[in-house]
Amino acid sequence: MGKSWKSTVSGAVSAAGMFIIFASGAPYNVHFPVWLSALAAFMALGGLASLGINAKDSEVTGGSIVQPGVPVAPVPPVAVERATPVAAIPAAATPIKPKW
Repeated sequence: MGKSWKSTVSGAVSAAGMFIIFASGAPYNVHFPVWLSALAAFMALGGLASLGINAKDSEVTGGSIVQPGVPVAPVPPVAVERATPVAAIPAAATPIKPKW
């Protein structure tokens, strides 16, 4: 595993917890011990919280490190001058009537 092992483990823990929660639901009705159902809820919530904390790692997703890829060309100034501002677009002359 590379540097993103924390987000991978967080997603797997959350998925395992959600599997137990959904398997004990109405269509499947698998009966788990009460302690396992409580642990599954903790795994699902804790896994998602951990995923949110670890997903934006500055050394993995490019917080301070330039990522390789296609460089983005800057917008030429002529295109910016020709663009119509949103506020200058007139509203519809007739009001829209509901179909009901």
